[in-house]
Amino acid sequence: MSLPVSSSSFLCKKLTHYFAILDKDSDGKISQDDLDQVKTRMYTLYSKHDAAALVALWEEACKNFWYPAMYKTNCNIMEVTLKEYLNNEMLLKVNQPVEHLKCLSREYFNKLFDAIDINKDGVVSRHEYAQHVLCYGIDTKDIDACFQALDTDKNGTISREEFVEAGIQFFYDMDETPGAYFFGPLSRG
Repeated sequence: MSLPVSSSSFLCKKLTHYFAILDKDSDGKISQDDLDQVKTRMYTLYSKHDAAALVALWEEACKNFWYPAMYKTNCNIMEVTLKEYLNNEMLLKVNQPVEHLKCLSREYFNKLFDAIDINKDGVVSRHEYAQHVLCYGIDTKDIDACFQALDTDKNGTISREEFVEAGIQFFYDMDETPGAYFFGPLSRG
């Protein structure tokens, strides 16, 4: 199955980057083990209470997206290749109204914002952002540039609106936007 003609090469680049950061063993597939490593980092980087909230959201995302993409009806293997992932993402965007998908994503990113705003001051600090992206294995040397890209009003924090918009931009915008840095700088190449 080929990708829909309407897919942008920049969107594919972002999705390929996301796939690469989740493919922890770099075997070209995302497996349950890869997804579980994100959960393990959450428990390592956060308090037990805060990690539990983040893990619940991560499991929701896995259940709603990764597991359906990974399950192959002809066997019990739970994994997905990059090609399968890109096809699934593009078909999802073709087969469902994009505004509906954005609405569901907005709900998810609002919940995620609440979970990573550890001190509940209504903004994500550089420390809170760093703690979150480290769960995905983002290199610490890239955190400042990514944080600055998402802090579009340049006030030193990421507001709920900036965070949610960046998450949506990452998964839906066809052109380069600040949201391209949501999961770290895009992979070179």
